[in-house]
Amino acid sequence: MYHLGTGALTFAELGGLFPRVGGVYVFLKEAYNEFVAFLYGFAILLVITSGALAALARRCTIRNSSFKRIGLNGVFVFY
Repeated sequence: MYHLGTGALTFAELGGLFPRVGGVYVFLKEAYNEFVAFLYGFAILLVITSGALAALARRCTIRNSSFKRIGLNGVFVFY
């Protein structure tokens, strides 16, 4: 639990130090360079977010596959 508070305080301090829009991208750009920040943004956009959405979609399809449609009015019943 201590680590969660430490991370939140760290990001709060960085946000106060660099008051610009962009979050972690801005922090990485200031700490390293633009290329590292670009790689982070690229990874978030195309790898991490899309992977999380794919896992969520897969989980929803697995969960909803146990429902069967009954009748013409679209009533679902759990089997």
